[in-house]
Amino acid sequence: MLETYGFTGTLIGKTPDQGSQRGDEIRAWIDACSAPPKAFVVLDDCSDMDAVRDFFVKTILHEGGLTDEKTEEAIRILKKEISS
Repeated sequence: MLETYGFTGTLIGKTPDQGSQRGDEIRAWIDACSAPPKAFVVLDDCSDMDAVRDFFVKTILHEGGLTDEKTEEAIRILKKEISS
């Protein structure tokens, strides 16, 4: 869906479920990357995202999941990070 909006980045992975707060797991995964991403967005249905709050787009399956609106929000986050 992101590609239909002109996104040309690369999905580089996902975090495993380690039983701790998702935001903390994601932040730890990013911090451990040998080449941290220039920009990233977190698409998830969890709410425990304090560690990555500025990069988070909450998607809820029964509310349409990755809707057009959520996709646009994700792209705004990515563009903001790339231009910073």
